[in-house]
Amino acid sequence: MSRHLASLDPAYADFAARIEQQVAALDALTPDTPSAELPFGLPASYWADLLPTTRWRPRRRSACRCPSPRAAGTPR
Repeated sequence: MSRHLASLDPAYADFAARIEQQVAALDALTPDTPSAELPFGLPASYWADLLPTTRWRPRRRSACRCPSPRAAGTPR
């Protein structure tokens, strides 16, 4: 689609090429991938949460610091 838009407006060609590079960077996503190389400048951890095929996931922190009932030995 971006090639089609670039053919309609040559000024769009540079923008389309940059977007295509950023989307391609998602295929090789690592925790160290700079935000500037990813779509919309969003961090790699954001894309790792959205993409089901990433080989790594950011470590999630629970908002609750309460012990779970099972951890406390509460019967089911």
